[in-house]
Amino acid sequence: MTNSSPKILLVSEDRSTLRQLSRFLELFGYPVVQVTDGQLALAAMEAESPDLAIVDDDFGDDDGQHLVRSLRKKDRPGHFLFTLLMTAEPEADRFVQALEAGVDDFLAKPVVYGELLARLRAGTRVIQSEQRAVAEAHVDTLTALPSRAALLAELARCLERAESKDQPVSCAVIDLDLLKGINQRLGREAGDRLLQAAGRELEKLRGDGQFLARLDEDCFAIVMPNTSDVRAAAWAERARRAISHLPLSDDDTTAGPTASFGVAGTGSMALSASELLDLACEALKCAKRSGRNCVVRHGEFQAETSQWQELAAPGKLFEGTVARDVMTPCAMIVHHDSDASEVAELLGRGTLDSAPVVDADGRLVGIVHRDDLRSPSRRSQPRVADVLRTDPPTFVEDDSFKALFDFFVGDARSEAVVVRDRIPIGMVTRASLASLIEVPTPSAEQPASPAHDDVCPVG
Repeated sequence: MTNSSPKILLVSEDRSTLRQLSRFLELFGYPVVQVTDGQLALAAMEAESPDLAIVDDDFGDDDGQHLVRSLRKKDRPGHFLFTLLMTAEPEADRFVQALEAGVDDFLAKPVVYGELLARLRAGTRVIQSEQRAVAEAHVDTLTALPSRAALLAELARCLERAESKDQPVSCAVIDLDLLKGINQRLGREAGDRLLQAAGRELEKLRGDGQFLARLDEDCFAIVMPNTSDVRAAAWAERARRAISHLPLSDDDTTAGPTASFGVAGTGSMALSASELLDLACEALKCAKRSGRNCVVRHGEFQAETSQWQELAAPGKLFEGTVARDVMTPCAMIVHHDSDASEVAELLGRGTLDSAPVVDADGRLVGIVHRDDLRSPSRRSQPRVADVLRTDPPTFVEDDSFKALFDFFVGDARSEAVVVRDRIPIGMVTRASLASLIEVPTPSAEQPASPAHDDVCPVG
């Protein structure tokens, strides 16, 4: 949820009400999920995980209070759902019953849009407060493991003790691979059960003095005092194999889950808790780039990184590239004696702007543009030879990328023909060359971003 736009589940049997309220809510930037019955509402609760529910109390045989109670039971652990009940009954007893059912606030019917907006903003503040409380808590509600805040505090204490004794400290970050896919395929409850099972398995493998926590989403982390990164990686490999044997469902044929591990140690470096955790997350990112379901130590592939940085240095990335590598093979080659109007039609049909022109021996004699073919000619039935351009820039197939680049920098023309023994084999355009060199130059790997869903969410 963003600070201003919680996802809203809108539940009413009145489709007109759904449409009107949706238009208003979407106008103010609220994402809305609309349903007309209780079963759809429960399904949407599981699939969409809304932050706020607006429920119509007038719900046929089943009242809105009962649905609110059911929605709260369906809410995932650790998540707070704020509920608004739309009601036309202002009696105090009715309000008391609704509050006991878990309703957080009320909205009178018919709905006044100004009041709705004010109550939504108040509800958003409550949701944000609950989220902060969960984030700052030292126990994860789903797995009962210590939280990220507790992990950082313990890691800081561990590093302080280790510095006085000149001992190494390692940290491993564990990410359950493709958990979102498991949630989509088997349901969120299956994903939550897997997280709980993985937490229990990691806890069984945890050694004395080691500290296991759940970071967030699908990530766990463990602090290992007096442990080198090599020994920590060996522990991670045992844990990886153990997680792969966890059941995903009652179906024995279902493939087991996999996990990726990133390991980092202090070695001879003095690191803060957040720095060491960032290094482990950087290693986790490398494990995912390596195909997942593996263990990677930070710096393990430094030689590959150095080689890539050298390769990607300015002026070197295309050092071995030649015209043949970057050309587009000729989609159309035109004979110089062809009818110009027919060629114009063929170029238009193929959405081509130009084509090389050859003589009877297939050798390049020029290039023809669609606009040239439309130009008036003295001949009643002009040939391509009458309108072609006879001086197209040409490169042989083994000419260097640099030669192509230098040409387009110094010449206003936007295309060139690549030839082999004067026979055209391809085209190179200024735009196609620019699309290659505009790719950002890769730099050294950066620590994992806290906003990236595919790596451990650390800040």
